Amino acid sequence: MLTVRQRRRSAAQAYIRQFIEHTGIGFAADWLEVDRATVQRWADGKARVPKAAITALEAHLGRLPNMHENHWVGWRIGRDGTLYTPSGQGHSAGSILAMQYERALIKALQRDNKDLQARLAKALDEANGAANDPMLSRQSR
Repeated sequence: MLTVRQRRRSAAQAYIRQFIEHTGIGFAADWLEVDRATVQRWADGKARVPKAAITALEAHLGRLPNMHENHWVGWRIGRDGTLYTPSGQGHSAGSILAMQYERALIKALQRDNKDLQARLAKALDEANGAANDPMLSRQSR
């Protein structure tokens, strides 16, 4: 049975190998700012992959640290800096910031709507009361 440390090391090694397969060892070395031999030692398991290298690889893939948590599954950051949902909908920093203003606007409109409904109900009650008032009915005849 593997220890946690051994599992992490094995996962990091597989991660490096996968990155090399997709980009080539030259790109991997350039991206990680290390020598090709270093990347090869990491891939072969002859040297431990530093956490900073794993973080850099995740960044290249559009992931932030700890995005493996369940609530971030399927989310990614595009090369353009846009945050993409699992369904592929993109959100820029500006649109995310605008959401708080949109929520505040919705709350204000809901308050206004509730106030108008209350005023309308009161006006209807007053109108119904006036229509049923016998004194008002006799005067209009």
